[in-house]
Amino acid sequence: MTFTRQSTTARPTSHTGLVANGGIGPEIIHLQLFGASYRTSSIAYRERLLATLQEILDKNSLSLTEYIPLATCNRVEVYFASQSPSYIRRMLTKRLVERNLRTDAVYFKYDKAVVSHLFR
Repeated sequence: MTFTRQSTTARPTSHTGLVANGGIGPEIIHLQLFGASYRTSSIAYRERLLATLQEILDKNSLSLTEYIPLATCNRVEVYFASQSPSYIRRMLTKRLVERNLRTDAVYFKYDKAVVSHLFR
């Protein structure tokens, strides 16, 4: 199920994501997840990933206005909303490569898959 954003209320729509600007216009906001877990990486990698993600988020170099970092002993993830999932994925991957972090250890999820992952 997805929702259309209109002031402070939300109603179901057939879109994938949220429609920005009070439901006016074609801008869709996607719920996204970027992270790594014990299944895909070592704890040392996850610690470096967390530091890198925190640096990126603190600088706001991706222009994200809404995000939530989550770090547990088993995983490091950032949940966020964006109108451009492919752009964010490319930019985060680029930042990891610039800092010599493996990109094969991270995963990306979108919309319904994010909610399923969070509540499993």
